[in-house]
Amino acid sequence: MLVEKYRPQKLEDVVGFKPTFEIGEDMPHLLLHGGAGTGKTTTARAIIKMLNADSITLNASSERGIEIVRQKISDFASTQSTNKNIKIVFLDEADHLTSDAQTALRNTMETYSYSTRFIMTANYISRIIEPLQSRCILVKFDNIPKPVIIERLKYICDSEGIPYELDALNKIVDQTGSDMRSAINKIEELKSGVFISKLSNEINLAKSIFECVKKKDFNSSRQLYLDANPDNEQFLKDLYEVIFTSDKSLEYKKLVILEICKAYKGLKAGSWPQIIIESMLVKLC
Repeated sequence: MLVEKYRPQKLEDVVGFKPTFEIGEDMPHLLLHGGAGTGKTTTARAIIKMLNADSITLNASSERGIEIVRQKISDFASTQSTNKNIKIVFLDEADHLTSDAQTALRNTMETYSYSTRFIMTANYISRIIEPLQSRCILVKFDNIPKPVIIERLKYICDSEGIPYELDALNKIVDQTGSDMRSAINKIEELKSGVFISKLSNEINLAKSIFECVKKKDFNSSRQLYLDANPDNEQFLKDLYEVIFTSDKSLEYKKLVILEICKAYKGLKAGSWPQIIIESMLVKLC
């Protein structure tokens, strides 16, 4: 995948990361927080590689219970390093850990602090309990500037021999915001050619479905969605843009925002996309 092929391998190549602490044996625990696709996971991996550290990587969105802390993490932290360096426990998406798991993790971090460092990433730092935050250096990852993402997309397209239009790259970044990963994944999806006409087709789908919604024609809106099989997150963003720039009342637009937000949360929580999207279409109709 392009997102892995072009993932920065060195800390100095990570956009916007400027460490304010020493990376070495005396490194503190780290909590890297900020929006999706801004370089948190890439930074954690680069630190582990730089230190040549024994490490364990856990994705807390799928391994989130207290048993993970008591078993996998404690078992790893209690063993001796193979190279006498510090060991690293990397908890990706730590904001998905349950409260009980986070409380147990606090004690584990204290018990094994002489030999093990913890690196955690979180999109939403407010979901990390205060005792864990206080044991870490907090590193905020700000939004990546649009010109920086554009230059990266151009570099990838040129390196891969992918034809592209600059307008299309700009449109992709407008759609994905500061999420570098999503932007690169969009390039992957359009590898035969990154052209504005292809992106316009996605907007046209949202427009067509909204026309059905305005007629309260749920069956037709549902069928258009099923036939197109779009990227669900992008579809929600396109639908939001189409409806919010329409001539519908502000009151209606407010209700639409709430429903699209609810659907977006459902997708992020791992619910079945078809049910989530169809439920939203019912409400909009």
